[in-house]
Amino acid sequence: MTKAEKTRRERKEKYENELLPMLEHMDDAQRKAVLRNLIDKIAYLTATLYEIEDETLKRGVTVKYNNGGGQEGTRIHPAVQVYSQYGKLLHANLRQFRDFLPEESGEPDELKAFIASHDKK
Repeated sequence: MTKAEKTRRERKEKYENELLPMLEHMDDAQRKAVLRNLIDKIAYLTATLYEIEDETLKRGVTVKYNNGGGQEGTRIHPAVQVYSQYGKLLHANLRQFRDFLPEESGEPDELKAFIASHDKK
C-alpha cells in the first residue's frame, strides 16, 4: 500500500467513525444496512473531496495543455470537474442519509455536526 493510499484510507475511516455512532441504537437491520452503505459512500466522497481540494490548492484550477499541431492553451483542471460532481453526490447522499434515519429520532446531533463541519463542500 502506498503512502497516498494509506492516507486516503485513514481519512475515509475517520469520516466513517464520525457517522457510525448514529447506528448504535438502531434496531431495524435493513435500515441499518442501508445507512451503513450510505456512510461508506459519504466517507469516501468526503475524503476524496478533501484530496481534490488539496490538489487544486497546490496546482490551481487551470492547467496548460499541448495537443500538438499548434493546439495549446489553458483549460480547467480535470480535478475541478470531479470535485463538482462529487460535491453534488455528497450532498445527495447526505440528504438520503438524513431522510432514511428513523423519523422518531429526528436528525441526530452527530449528523448535524458532520454536515456543519463539511458544509463547505
